Amino acid sequence: MSVRFASIAASLALSLCLSAEAQAQSFPQPFPTKPLRIIVPYAPGGLIDSMGRQLAQHLAEPLGQPLVVENRPGSAGAVGIDAVRQAPADGHTLLVVDTGILITPIIQPRAGFDLRRDMQVVSIVADTPLVLTLGSAVPAKELKDLIALAKASPGKLNYSSAGIGTTPHMSGEMLKSQAGVDIVHVPYKGGSAAIADVLSGQIQMTFLASTIVAQYLKDGRMRAIASTGTRRSRLLADVPTMAESGFPNFDVTVWVGLFGPKAVPRDILGRLNDAVKASLQKPEFRASLARSDVEVLGLALEESERMIEREERKWTAVVRANNVKPD
Repeated sequence: MSVRFASIAASLALSLCLSAEAQAQSFPQPFPTKPLRIIVPYAPGGLIDSMGRQLAQHLAEPLGQPLVVENRPGSAGAVGIDAVRQAPADGHTLLVVDTGILITPIIQPRAGFDLRRDMQVVSIVADTPLVLTLGSAVPAKELKDLIALAKASPGKLNYSSAGIGTTPHMSGEMLKSQAGVDIVHVPYKGGSAAIADVLSGQIQMTFLASTIVAQYLKDGRMRAIASTGTRRSRLLADVPTMAESGFPNFDVTVWVGLFGPKAVPRDILGRLNDAVKASLQKPEFRASLARSDVEVLGLALEESERMIEREERKWTAVVRANNVKPD
């Protein structure tokens, strides 16, 4: 009897332990329990760094914990992604990235990272269009004029970017595909040099953020002819979109997303997503974004996941159609 009683007691204890474990798993764990980190895989300065710092500031209230921004530049974003990938998957270490991080491994399979494979999206926070901008010596007033010039002289017109795989580079590749033109990509190591050679006339065109373009339009050194997104730029409201200029399927923006390690529990992702949406309702945050021509999105988890899937399909098709190579 004592052996049987001991067996029953052991079974009961095991059942209680399993029940307690199941209940613990069915209820969200406390989050956050400590300060959070936001990793920016670029050097300080620029849109992504600015967004990371603004998110850190405005997420502190809804999350009830401070957030610290760390810049981890290097290897086309791989250093920053690796820092987040190796962090505990408890939601306390996050990554702020842009469209280019998704594109890089499509062009360079040996990049050492894959955004969809290695990370989970918390939210696509915001986006901003680029502007197709010409040097002052280019005799084109509208996009149709530029297309005519390119078709009349295949391979003679050049466009610059801050590097292979950047959104300005891929905007040019999409234009080549949709317009059926032969224009030559000239990559630079940074945006400043890419802009300087357009101003000097060595390069005919580039794709730039509206905040950068605006300063060169006043003195006539550049001419903006089309915005790449589905909406017109707030800062350049008289510049038509690519769709309005005859390319209805041309939709390119620099989006900014917040991501976490792959194994972060779904309930924590949801808590973070709710905090992002709450922070984006703050008037001072929205006003700051509007001044930079940035559109507030704050997409829900499922919507963000679908957008990332669409973006990957879109850029994979462009890379393959144009046979884009890493060098």
